[in-house]
Amino acid sequence: MRLFFTLFISLFFLSSCKGQPNESVKQYVDAVVTGKNLWGLTTGGKIKIFDLNTNLSLGKNTNNLQDIVAIAKDHNGNIVVADSFHQIKAVDTVTLKLKRIARCDTDIFAVVFDSHNNCYSITAGGIIDIYHDHKYLPRFSLNKSVKYLPGKIGKPYTYFIDKDDNIWMGYGYGEWGGDLYVFSTKRKEFIQLTDGFFKDGIEPVKSIFEGNSNVYISTGLMHMLLSGSIIKVNDFKGDNIFVSSSYFHEADGKSHRNPDPQYIGPATFNPVDGCIYFYSQNSIYKGDPNKNLSTIGDWQKVVQLKLNWASGQHDAVGSPMNVLKMQFIGKNVLMIVTQNDGIGIYDGNIFALLH
Repeated sequence: MRLFFTLFISLFFLSSCKGQPNESVKQYVDAVVTGKNLWGLTTGGKIKIFDLNTNLSLGKNTNNLQDIVAIAKDHNGNIVVADSFHQIKAVDTVTLKLKRIARCDTDIFAVVFDSHNNCYSITAGGIIDIYHDHKYLPRFSLNKSVKYLPGKIGKPYTYFIDKDDNIWMGYGYGEWGGDLYVFSTKRKEFIQLTDGFFKDGIEPVKSIFEGNSNVYISTGLMHMLLSGSIIKVNDFKGDNIFVSSSYFHEADGKSHRNPDPQYIGPATFNPVDGCIYFYSQNSIYKGDPNKNLSTIGDWQKVVQLKLNWASGQHDAVGSPMNVLKMQFIGKNVLMIVTQNDGIGIYDGNIFALLH
């Protein structure tokens, strides 16, 4: 059986990969858009700015934007960054000068803004309300297999703040599953989710997003086999609308091999057509959440991308997901932050990579 698993993973890479990534290609961990410019955050902590009209680098001198660990945009369209010195700074988009907003006492993972433009930072010491200088830590976890250090939380794989100003943080621990926290900025407390939130177990969370007044979560795992899901959240309870795995159970109780399993990565919602879009090793798919989406046949293939995959995960057998983020940045314009190939822009016809 293990030989079959090994062959399965090997065939997956032979059919899906272009090879190992080119080390000369710039790698990014996040990107935000303001106006007609895209700001990409590299793995080296630098910022590169692109003109979305031409998809070319603006060539601005961003040498003062060094050691950046997080990038965000507030509700006024201002760029805000956090650096490795625990500082949060606003960036003048014309002069690129920095103005310090706050300093935290621990590592900063992300910066978000509520609907009133109040700033919160997700840090190793918890969520910090910047303007009131209060820190909040969760006291419970959905994943009983993972132990957290007292007074600490880990870096979330993904995060999101919804229309009700709840901060969602999703985690991934490979074969040990995932985790999920929700913090209410209005009530200033973490919302305790039920153990049954993930009906089929806690898989690594790949993205959290919102659409049609609902919050959705995508999960995915490669560990010997492939799996993934799209979850709709209602009143802080999860409901699977699509589940895929390498094997499934029929009514006869027997296990059958799935010929088209999906290793699901990030997903997002397109307000123009009202569809959910998700990325997997096979394609980008879209589906109308108002319809039945329980099988892959209910989803429509949008575009198949030829992206590089990296080998090796510290917590699972197989490859880490090679797309980190998906987001619509304009009318039917999809931004994709890849792990190995730069930042992708898909306008419905042409897929371009920014390096």
